[in-house]
Amino acid sequence: MSKATRKKVIFGATSVLLLVLIVVGFSSCSCNRESYDDAVRLGQEALGNGDYENAIYHLKRASKLSPEDYTILINLGMAYFNAEEYSSAANVFEKAVLINPSEEALETLAVTRYKQKYYEDALNVYNRAITEYGRKSHLIAGIAACQARQGNAKYAFDLLQEALTNNPNDPVVLYNLATLKADNNEFVDAARFYVLFFDVVDADINKQQLNQARERFSMIAKKYPTNEKAAANKCYTNAVNYYKQQNLVGAFTEARKASSLDPTEPNYVALLIAISKKVNRPQNIQRLTTRIKNGFPDFAEKYNIK
Repeated sequence: MSKATRKKVIFGATSVLLLVLIVVGFSSCSCNRESYDDAVRLGQEALGNGDYENAIYHLKRASKLSPEDYTILINLGMAYFNAEEYSSAANVFEKAVLINPSEEALETLAVTRYKQKYYEDALNVYNRAITEYGRKSHLIAGIAACQARQGNAKYAFDLLQEALTNNPNDPVVLYNLATLKADNNEFVDAARFYVLFFDVVDADINKQQLNQARERFSMIAKKYPTNEKAAANKCYTNAVNYYKQQNLVGAFTEARKASSLDPTEPNYVALLIAISKKVNRPQNIQRLTTRIKNGFPDFAEKYNIK
């Protein structure tokens, strides 16, 4: 049986800052028992389609036939997790850790313990992962989530700042920082971190978390400070005038100021894209187009931005 494509999945809490990258592989089995192969195939298909009830059924059958198969355990745990059966998920992930205490297995177990509100247990697992695999940004972000849940917001922010230094483009960290700022009603900083998240998140893989980010971003847009919006609009007016005069440098400078002052307005980003096309800056075009599609899907659809 051929190996299926490895996938990245982001698990997150809706009300607090938790976003953990988990890499899961669908491995093949050298076993020739057809019933096992069918169970694995059907379980994988159901998991990929979001049919967690059937995924659990088939992957449980596969796990009984091959109880030491680490990958089947990880995927069965994911099916339980997505079905919000966290106790069962934790039991499966603990078995996976016993077989192979990989970063992946430790991380999935830590996330599940967090969802069960066993924050000390989650912290212990995260700390074990860091001890064995280093202070990676997404592991630090997981610890920050636990600290925030325990009322240690300042420490959580410091941890996320460390993680951001380690990897400025880690969507886990950016999402968590945005959520932390939003929870503290710091809407300007929250909007900027969400925009950075939109720039780097994979929309095809992380649909659930992207939708959550869009909802919170939309809420922030309604509460965004009016003085910031007014200042941004002045810069945008200047940018449009420069653009009409073919002063693309001036137009880009003013449009970038507008977008920085008010990241919640898609017209500013659209103008930046138009200017970038004029001066042939493909990297700018790609990044800003991704921002529009991820952060402003209705706007992207209305103006056919692809």
